[in-house]
Amino acid sequence: DFESVRRYSDFILLRKRLRTHLPGLYVPLIPPKQVAGRFEEDFIQERMEILQDFLKQCSVINYIADSEEFQAFLHNSGEFANVAKKFTPLN
Repeated sequence: DFESVRRYSDFILLRKRLRTHLPGLYVPLIPPKQVAGRFEEDFIQERMEILQDFLKQCSVINYIADSEEFQAFLHNSGEFANVAKKFTPLN
């Protein structure tokens, strides 16, 4: 187990990069962005659990777990958008 602080936008970017890098392959879903109630404690806790589940699902799918994007997401601190700049540009 490990702990990392990530913004929701980092998860959006990770999923987008995985879908671009792995076209036609399954990439787990993440919850849609929510405007109302997003600062309520129950909402934050539930979203955190769903995003943790997303990471767990990704970690057991070999083509995702072994991808450069997923490894960078897990092992680099800071905003993922800055780390992702070194990868192939998104269309």
